Amino acid sequence: MLYTRVFFRAVVRTDFGERVAVVGSSPSLGNWQAEHGHELTTNEDVFPSWFSKEPVYLPLKKPISYKYVVLDERGDIVR
Repeated sequence: MLYTRVFFRAVVRTDFGERVAVVGSSPSLGNWQAEHGHELTTNEDVFPSWFSKEPVYLPLKKPISYKYVVLDERGDIVR
């Protein structure tokens, strides 16, 4: 099976302690489970932009569904 590298980027305003992740239908995206999703990062220079530090490898020619979620400090989805 062939794979492609994917980097995610989103502009999301978050409260202190919250973080952004990508969850989806692929094992690389946690199979819709937030605790296994692909967490994004930000810093004071680019906030509210969040981005992948490392790529996610997704299979070519296979439909993938995903969404961005905001997690609280415990890892629960808040939106």
